[in-house]
Amino acid sequence: MLIFYRFTIEDRSVVSHLFHQWAKKKAFQDPKRLLDKVSFIIDERLRDKRNKHKDLLRALKSCLSTNEAFQYANYALRWEQIPFEKRAHLMKEKQEHFLKLRIENAMGSAKPTDKQISYLKKLGCTTTPTSRLHASHLIEQYKSL
Repeated sequence: MLIFYRFTIEDRSVVSHLFHQWAKKKAFQDPKRLLDKVSFIIDERLRDKRNKHKDLLRALKSCLSTNEAFQYANYALRWEQIPFEKRAHLMKEKQEHFLKLRIENAMGSAKPTDKQISYLKKLGCTTTPTSRLHASHLIEQYKSL
């Protein structure tokens, strides 16, 4: 899925939607056919004067013949073959994972709260936490003792 790294995070949703939209169709269950269809759709959208993503579409079109694009087409086809309920579950897990990472990143750069520090002292901790995340880990550690 290295093809995604060529694009900004905002543009990746457009690329993903384009592939997955057609990967659902029975006629495009072969990666090569899917890439051909995506190429055709890009050409159509580039002719549309109202299209807002022309630079993105040109960039995507230029890399459709790469092995990365073929691999992404394979991935999109495999993903769309997973039953809807399972895909929904997997998406929920991914969202929870990335939410946890964002929270940890925010907590890792924030100072520990007074409440955390006083609770750690109550638990008998003598270590001074360096961040909210560190304090949270110490609290979990001392609670389990």
